[in-house]
Order: sequence, then structure tokens, then C-alpha cells
Amino acid sequence: MNKSTVADYLKNKMPIQSFGDTFFWEFIKDKRGTLYGGADGVKFPTGGIFKIGNNQLHNMNQSFGVESHSVWGLEYDKVLDRFYIGTLDHGMYQVSLNQHLLYFDRSHFNRKKLEVKEINHFNKNKIILHSEGLLEISTDNSVRFGIEKNTFYQYMKSYYISHHISPIPTMDQIEFRHLKINDEKIIVTTSVGLFWVNPIGKID
Repeated sequence: MNKSTVADYLKNKMPIQSFGDTFFWEFIKDKRGTLYGGADGVKFPTGGIFKIGNNQLHNMNQSFGVESHSVWGLEYDKVLDRFYIGTLDHGMYQVSLNQHLLYFDRSHFNRKKLEVKEINHFNKNKIILHSEGLLEISTDNSVRFGIEKNTFYQYMKSYYISHHISPIPTMDQIEFRHLKINDEKIIVTTSVGLFWVNPIGKID
């Protein structure tokens, strides 16, 4: 990880400091101001969940009970002092900073595969964006609704046809990227555009 000033970065100058040997996808602070990063070593097992401070990276996988080295999604609940950690290969972890750990693998959500891209909060529930769609998880950790990639594709296809847009992308070309919450709606950014999801799980 490299540390640079904005001015130096824009001038393409060398970073003032470098440390660590992994790729970070998301950063988040707890209510104490402690900075954490979610990382993926890509082809090497150097990723995970890290505490960052004093120009050092401290791997927290063992402390938090996280087995994955491919962490892409981080969300923090300030009220409950709790992390939600989304991984590409081990599902989702829920870690409170008083060291109580809950782990949810893909079978908990009735899925054979769960590559978590991002986690966010929406009306007290958790929203999980994964490689094959979207899940809303209730406060009791049950699935409130799910939207599969094919549903996103069919909505996009109908839009293209009704607006006489061509060529129509294939479903394989849809890549889910980020989540945003705005005006009581979930915004999903993808490689083919934005989708708006309402509170009952319908694409608007």
C-alpha cells in the first residue's frame, strides 16, 4: 500500500511511504477512529482484514476468526460496534469488537456460491451485493429477499428493447460493482449501468 499526498499523486510523483504487499478494496473506521482495510492478495494468500496504524498493517484474520484472504466488502455498525466482512470465498462474517463472532457460509443463504462484493445497511437490514445478484438480510439474519442476475438481465433487456438500443449486452457481461443507499432505494452499479431497487425488492 502506498501513501501519497493528493498533490504528489496528481503530479505522478513517487509515494512518500510504502508498506504491505496486498490489494485493498475497502477501508472503514470504527467509532474509536481505528482504521481497517479489506484486502485481496489476488494470486497470493496475503489478503484479509487488516488494522492500519503507525504506518503498519496488522492482520486481524486470526483475532477475528476470519479464514478468507479475499475480503472485498466491509460495513460497520456504530451502534452495535460490529463489523460485517464480505469475502469472495467464505461468505460473510459478523464480528463485534468485543470479540463475539458469527459466521455465515453460503449454505446459510441457500446458495452454492457466494462471492460477496459489498455490504451496506438499509432500514436496519443488511444488503449484500454478490457476484450473482443481491440479498437483503433481516435483523434475525434470515433472507428477506434476493434478486438474481437473471432478473437484472431481463429488466435491462426490456429497457434496451423498449428504447430501441442495440446491441443488447449478454447476461455474462453484467458485473456487479457497488452499492449505494439513496432516498429509500438501493442503487446497484454494474458494468452495464445503474439499477434502482425499492424497499420490497423490486427493480424500478
